[in-house]
Amino acid sequence: MGCSFSGLNALYDAVNGGGDVWINENRFRIVRQLGEGGFAYVFLVKEMVSASSPASSGGAAVGGGLSRKVKDKSHLSGDGTYAMKKVLIQNNEQLELVREEIRVSSLFNHPNLLPLLDHAIIPIKANQEGCWNHEAYLLFPVHLDGTLLDNSTAMKAKKEFFSTSDVLQIFRQLCAGLKHMHNLDPPYAHNDVKPGNVLLTHRKGQSPLAILMDFGSARPARKQIRSRSEALQLQEWASEHCSAPFRAPELWDCPSHADIDERTDIWSLGCTLYAIMYRVSPFEYALGEAGGSLQLAIVNAQIKWPAGPKPPYPDALHQFVTWMLQPQAAVRPRIDDIIIHVDQVAIQATGNAYAIHVMQQPARFTATLNQLSSATAVMNVVMHAGDPTALQHQRGWVCSACKKAHKENEIFLGNKFDGKLEENEQQQQQQQQGEEAEQIYFNRDHEASKSSSQSVIEALNQIHFFLNWLNLWVSVQFHVLEFAHLANICSQFHAA
Repeated sequence: MGCSFSGLNALYDAVNGGGDVWINENRFRIVRQLGEGGFAYVFLVKEMVSASSPASSGGAAVGGGLSRKVKDKSHLSGDGTYAMKKVLIQNNEQLELVREEIRVSSLFNHPNLLPLLDHAIIPIKANQEGCWNHEAYLLFPVHLDGTLLDNSTAMKAKKEFFSTSDVLQIFRQLCAGLKHMHNLDPPYAHNDVKPGNVLLTHRKGQSPLAILMDFGSARPARKQIRSRSEALQLQEWASEHCSAPFRAPELWDCPSHADIDERTDIWSLGCTLYAIMYRVSPFEYALGEAGGSLQLAIVNAQIKWPAGPKPPYPDALHQFVTWMLQPQAAVRPRIDDIIIHVDQVAIQATGNAYAIHVMQQPARFTATLNQLSSATAVMNVVMHAGDPTALQHQRGWVCSACKKAHKENEIFLGNKFDGKLEENEQQQQQQQQGEEAEQIYFNRDHEASKSSSQSVIEALNQIHFFLNWLNLWVSVQFHVLEFAHLANICSQFHAA
């Protein structure tokens, strides 16, 4: 957590206007202040290296001494500049919060989550009674293009909007970062997803790079509430750590018996998608209305759609936001559902030939067919996004989904399920007319989903799913994805 020697140097330089700060054994020169909020200040700093260091170049470092500590060299700055967060700590409660932020930040390793490079907590004698306060120094990569909020504010002044493509790409990156958090064991929720906590870096010829930051509110996502006092404690905690316009309904008015999980982030994510398009939360309009209530607007999911760009954003984006802003957390989608469908929306919005065609199947299979077909289409997007974690988990979805469907075939598919499988397999072989059948590779060892659902749709909506199809269907249209194909998949797992 640092050392008193570093703290004395930092304090000496700050008092005497030296502008230098030590974080453990590395020295940084403050260039300028980037922002502040509460008891925290963010500075642009430059690493300073002694003349004897082989990494030094005129006093500035390319990696410098920090390069010996940071494992992932891609996080090192080419010119030695970083962002340093300085937190003034006045009591033990604040001290524990900072320590928890450091601990939680160290759990994550994903390109769309801001990494903590180094940190130090310095004890400082603050008053005559001999009490000790502290200062914390947290070092991060710097992103000088500002936050999503900063960019949206600047664009509003110019009456500009993000393109549909940029909206989807920024959002997709946030989903990837949250997926990493939600898939930890135990899952973690960010608890404060909002435009002010999204850093953007503009890239020539590409959509902006989006990075989720500030894990001061991140906690294990799943919490059982079993009394009124526990519900009130959660609401009080949320009022201090979760920004009101982006806070999920269950954190405003928590029942005395509830199971809270990572879908609180999905609500905030839906609000953030709306804000990427329209620059504000979907519920902030209530603050400007006479007698308006932000809480009531959120709890009742009263969304209003303002005027946007011309041509307007696709209706699919509006439907997507509405899907995430379900007041009842139990029917809100999970992050894996979101990623599949945001890629589907991207394909539809760009007119890709792989546009999804919903099969005219019995209602109980509609969700399954949509998910299978959309997963086929999105593989091109996912592969080009370069998300190895997503690719690793692609195979598991069909395995889990089909095992679940087959296990409950007595309920959902009827007692003659196996006979239908054989019949449909024969029909499929006749219809193929010599066409080469695609081969699907599954990860048979993937753990089946633990969700307990009362219907196929609910079960599959709660399965963490992706497909890993190593060869994309580049000429086969989605109309071949009939029930016989699903039945064939199920039969493979039945045999296994």
